[in-house]
Amino acid sequence: MRSTVMLAYIRLLYDVEREARDMKLNGEERLALRLAKSVRILDDIKAYLERERPNVLPKSPEGQASSYALSNWKR
Repeated sequence: MRSTVMLAYIRLLYDVEREARDMKLNGEERLALRLAKSVRILDDIKAYLERERPNVLPKSPEGQASSYALSNWKR
């Protein structure tokens, strides 16, 4: 279930990239689109990971993946 949610979030990020490609945006325009659309998706992903973190075993693949993602979030 959690993996399905994450895949849906990732699909949304890919949709933003596809939109940028289809619109043939240059670098600055692509950045503006990402800031307008992807940042909200990434904020939702972070909130989801933080909310679900207590519900998974720390050494499970999901637990390790969420810990890794959150510990490297600023990068």
